[in-house]
Amino acid sequence: MDLERFDEGLEAAQAVLDADPDHLHSHEQIMRKLASLGRPHDAEALARKLVEHAPGDLQALLIASRFHLDQDRLDEAMQLLQRALEIEPENQESRRLRGQVHFQMSDYRRASEDLRFHASQNPHSMEAHGLLADSLLHSGEWEEAVDVAEHLIDLDAEHFHAYQVLGRALVALNRPEDAVAAFDRLLPTEDCKGLLVAASTVREIGDYASARRYLGRVADLQPGNRDLWTETTRINILEGDFDAATDSAARIAALPGSSLLGRLFAAQAEAATRPLHLALDALGTSLQSEDFKSDDQLHLEAATEILAVSVRSFGPRFLPEGLAKLRSQLGTLADEGMLGRMLTGFLHESVNDGFAGSLPEWEMALESLLASLEDLSDCRIPLQMLMAAVKYTKTYDERHLLSLPLEQRQLLEGAVLTEA
Repeated sequence: MDLERFDEGLEAAQAVLDADPDHLHSHEQIMRKLASLGRPHDAEALARKLVEHAPGDLQALLIASRFHLDQDRLDEAMQLLQRALEIEPENQESRRLRGQVHFQMSDYRRASEDLRFHASQNPHSMEAHGLLADSLLHSGEWEEAVDVAEHLIDLDAEHFHAYQVLGRALVALNRPEDAVAAFDRLLPTEDCKGLLVAASTVREIGDYASARRYLGRVADLQPGNRDLWTETTRINILEGDFDAATDSAARIAALPGSSLLGRLFAAQAEAATRPLHLALDALGTSLQSEDFKSDDQLHLEAATEILAVSVRSFGPRFLPEGLAKLRSQLGTLADEGMLGRMLTGFLHESVNDGFAGSLPEWEMALESLLASLEDLSDCRIPLQMLMAAVKYTKTYDERHLLSLPLEQRQLLEGAVLTEA
């Protein structure tokens, strides 16, 4: 196997199994290699055969669950791990793997429970504490995330991911100076990913000077990094330097495969100083579906921010004409639900920002949009939710929220009642 003589290696591993079907390591060797050779179905069949051969064998269940986890077959991995834990409830490897599966499923609180147990049994394991720190951060257990990150730093003063976790948790705890001190420990490194996370985190709390310091380091290391220029453009817009934002958007557009993203950011810069329908000229007459879908989430977020920038600068009065033009530019993408997804993102951002501009203007704009986009069913729900949130913010009359179906009302209540 190590010599990459895979056919011979597989033959030899199979010969071991022919002589001793209980030689579990050979099963694991063969499964992993079949998967890496583009034969996942054969590997999955072997994993099933292993479990069927030894249904009550803890190690067999762990080998099969590790394989399924590696293949992102999370439900299968979880089922096998539950069986393993029925055999030995306190088994460290089972708890570690189940924690990883929960993490991959974005169930960070349950992940923390298993990973906390595993880390407590392995106090000097950086791997155990690293994944625990991430799960605590994502589950909002920020005080404990700080403790675990600091423990990692005690184990290794150059554990740079720990500084990233520490900084993000300290921001969440409203300790910005301590967060910046943690992020500053990344400056001597070549960890561009960590530096970009630091930049975006402090940008969100308005510390643009620190963000630019981290971006400057990335520029020294990777001047062609696309995330460097997207983050730079965001800060240029927030600081009101729209000429610089246009220039940095052009840097994005010049990168391979990033022409559309650059145009979307250019439209954001334009939307800060020009009516929305004019700012959208930066996109061109129509968007190619395949270009947009090449990274639809990134493009979706960038397009949604055009609307948000326009509203922050001018209030909602340019939305009806602008969205009519955007619908035309999207073409078939609008019919496929992309405009509805943009409006859903815009709904969340508008509620969180507290509705920049005049509330009567919001009502007029939304009435116009509900009429003009009536034929797009995916647009109707976010627009109705926006209208209810605006009316509630204007009157504090909860009947406007009660007019919505329960699920929609629950999505809004936390944000708008907090604002009130």
